[in-house]
Amino acid sequence: MRFSYYGFELEIPMGWILSFDKKTKYESGIASFLTPMNFRLDHLWDNLEKYRKKNPTLESFMSAYYDSLRKNKGMKELQISSDPPIITEDHEILSHEISYTYRAPLGRAVSRKIIGKTIFCKKTNRFIAIYTAYDTKKENPEETALRESIAKFSCSCSQEAKL
Repeated sequence: MRFSYYGFELEIPMGWILSFDKKTKYESGIASFLTPMNFRLDHLWDNLEKYRKKNPTLESFMSAYYDSLRKNKGMKELQISSDPPIITEDHEILSHEISYTYRAPLGRAVSRKIIGKTIFCKKTNRFIAIYTAYDTKKENPEETALRESIAKFSCSCSQEAKL
């Protein structure tokens, strides 16, 4: 099912439930999709200029984000992979996967995987991130559907080139 909202398009399976943060508007917001098996796909967007002040490109933003993860003393077994960035006139796009084990103070270790796509949309001046995160020690039968939804996500300001 193809779903459009606030200038975005996303293909999701039937049965997913959408909720918006109450402060959501075109310029910034949070949308969360809940799958039938209670996995989440989160989408957030915000004013791009906030992010470009420190990092003028998406690649430099993601590099700084990865560096902050590496510096986090609670992170163990951190593995980061990303596709080469796609740069068009209107967008910078980077798909990525992050796997890690995190040990909370006085807590047990938790293994997580984050699968996502981050976009700088120059045409609408929005920072966009869509991602899912889950415990790798537990089975995730909906991982394929989550990956496909992230891969097919697009900013509808640029329909001539599917992101």
